[in-house]
Amino acid sequence: MEENKKCPLCGYEFTKSGMEHECKHCPMGGCDLICCPNCNYQFVEDSKIVRGIREGMRKILKRGNEESDGR
Repeated sequence: MEENKKCPLCGYEFTKSGMEHECKHCPMGGCDLICCPNCNYQFVEDSKIVRGIREGMRKILKRGNEESDGR
């Protein structure tokens, strides 16, 4: 199953197969940038480690908020 990508600029969700692999206007070609097919914003995909840390922090913050609300 292919993982969905979400553009950090416009919020558009797409799959890697739905994006252009090389941006039309980029002279570099073959770089690691992801180009949003909706707004053409270019961004770097997070590594698995970064995604894991971010998800862990979200869980910690959520748990802290629930405890401070008395849940």
